[in-house]
Amino acid sequence: MLETIFSGLASRFPNAKVGFGECGWGNGVPSSAATRAALYQRFYGYRVPTVPAYVGGGFLWAWAELLGDDAALSALGV
Repeated sequence: MLETIFSGLASRFPNAKVGFGECGWGNGVPSSAATRAALYQRFYGYRVPTVPAYVGGGFLWAWAELLGDDAALSALGV
């Protein structure tokens, strides 16, 4: 699904780079460190090889809440 979105954006704006802007928790921070780590890895590591204009990106809204979360920080390579 995201490949379709970014491919469409790249086609509509051929002189621009496209990327993922923000990610956060819709219903509060998940209580499981494993769930948080899996979500971080999924979105921070997301690539779209079929869209050369995709530049990555990501901004985590819950960063301050996670500073004491060693599992989450480890998942991000911090």
